[in-house]
Amino acid sequence: MSANECQDANGNKDKCFDLHERIEAYVFAIPGSVVGEGGCHSRTLSVASALTHGFELSFSEAMPYMEMYNGRCEPPWSTKELEHKVNESIKLPHDKPRGHLLGDYFLTRK
Repeated sequence: MSANECQDANGNKDKCFDLHERIEAYVFAIPGSVVGEGGCHSRTLSVASALTHGFELSFSEAMPYMEMYNGRCEPPWSTKELEHKVNESIKLPHDKPRGHLLGDYFLTRK
């Protein structure tokens, strides 16, 4: 994964990742849910919440990342179940502000 050179509005340079790469890395860092290991539903819902609330993705933007995550779940969730998790995550109250996982993403590209 390569970092891109970025700078903020004040010209301060920092290293940041393309948003897609950041989201992908975040999703890959979460172990797939496995039936019988506990937390199967809550872990998958937390991935959906990170996408829709933490990264401010819409339903249609979040679904490809949920499908990517689903590839590591045993057994995999059906598309209908994944859609339900994403819809549920959009409706849930959250403790952290919307977009909290974006960090410095909105730096101006050089």
